[in-house]
Amino acid sequence: MFQGSKGVKSHGLSTLHMTLKNEGVRGLFRGYYISAFCTPFFHALYFPLYEMTKDFAKDQLMWHEGSFKLYAISASFSGMVCNIITNPFWVVRTRMQAEVFRSLSESHYSSKYPSNMFKAMVRIQQNEGALALYSGLSASFLGLMHPLLYFPLYEKSKIYFMENYEDANRDSLSPKYVLISACSCKAMTSLLTYPHEVVRARQ
Repeated sequence: MFQGSKGVKSHGLSTLHMTLKNEGVRGLFRGYYISAFCTPFFHALYFPLYEMTKDFAKDQLMWHEGSFKLYAISASFSGMVCNIITNPFWVVRTRMQAEVFRSLSESHYSSKYPSNMFKAMVRIQQNEGALALYSGLSASFLGLMHPLLYFPLYEKSKIYFMENYEDANRDSLSPKYVLISACSCKAMTSLLTYPHEVVRARQ
């Protein structure tokens, strides 16, 4: 066991050294800008839409704060809309990341996609049609199980801490309990829903 761990460590260090030698520090961050754009963009759309959906459901449908259906429906609807909007970006990210891994291991590899994400989207659309930008969308919809589980757990967890651990005079939850709720619920939800990430990437 020890020898195996040592071998993995040695291989990792040699790969790090080779990448730095051949490509410099930039080589360690190949493809990072795609994730740096996609993830904040998705959440910049998701969270305002989630709050708007919640407010609409409470005002128009009379669903009360704390109900499971309020959080579940708001999270599912927001996730569906945001997945439809952002799926082309995830497609490009997955393909460009795969090329990064492939080009590191194959000699004389010719990149299929330009480094600019938007140009890559145009190339995919021209060569494969617009529907190719929505590869993996069905798996993304399966991934709606993530917010469907996470947000009800998160909101219920905050209510639990507010009712059992906070002073009765406080009108908001302490940051430490918000952090505990967010991290514990995220870890649990990620464990339960991770298989959809594999399915989406393979599609």
